[in-house]
Amino acid sequence: MPGRRRGLLRDGDEVIDALQAPDVERLFALSREDRLVCARLAVEYFPMCETDDVLEGYGLSGPNFFVEVVHAVGYRGQLEAIVSNIDASFSDELGDGSVRVIGSAHAARISPAGGRTTSRGPPG
Repeated sequence: MPGRRRGLLRDGDEVIDALQAPDVERLFALSREDRLVCARLAVEYFPMCETDDVLEGYGLSGPNFFVEVVHAVGYRGQLEAIVSNIDASFSDELGDGSVRVIGSAHAARISPAGGRTTSRGPPG
């Protein structure tokens, strides 16, 4: 498992770098297509399981936590939409518009042993 954790941190760092670049092609290359068997899922978060037994593709989710699984073209389109909406010149009472990853689910457990945090501000 330690090797897997180092891989997760490395992948997380690469995703952060790609978001900050911003680089849709790199984000897509770092993404993983998946095969999800509905019988093994909390189906209340996967509405597509109402009609399908197996979902294949790339998972997308929003603030409602529902997961939609789409094919490569739809996923790439969503990545492009996210990246195109990043406006580094924006600012408000919460800060500027640069991309920041505030934290991750595994950072608190892993980063002390790995010596590197996945919470980073803008490059430079």
